[in-house]
Amino acid sequence: MKLAQSDDLYAAMTVATPTKVAKIFTLREEGLSERKIAKRLPLSQKTVNRVLNCPEKRKDPYYKKPKPGATSKLTDQEKRLVVRNVRSGKAHDAVDVHNRFYCHVSPSTI
Repeated sequence: MKLAQSDDLYAAMTVATPTKVAKIFTLREEGLSERKIAKRLPLSQKTVNRVLNCPEKRKDPYYKKPKPGATSKLTDQEKRLVVRNVRSGKAHDAVDVHNRFYCHVSPSTI
């Protein structure tokens, strides 16, 4: 009995794929309610509601909210410079780049 309950719980936690996200917005534009959209697609009404309330997903169904974390120690320009130095042969690996150009960050960051 408990196994069936956990299977039901797992089924209710399905993820809205980008294809389904696009379909949710299409069905909503056709005038369907959240409940009818959830019934038509195998999703919960809460998932449909969450997708509809995310303005970023309306523009891009593949949008993923950026995860929090430490900011990059190198700017985009510095990252391009690292690649250019390695490709041109001025540096051979991350340790070499670290020693020559970016002593303020560890080789593993590079």
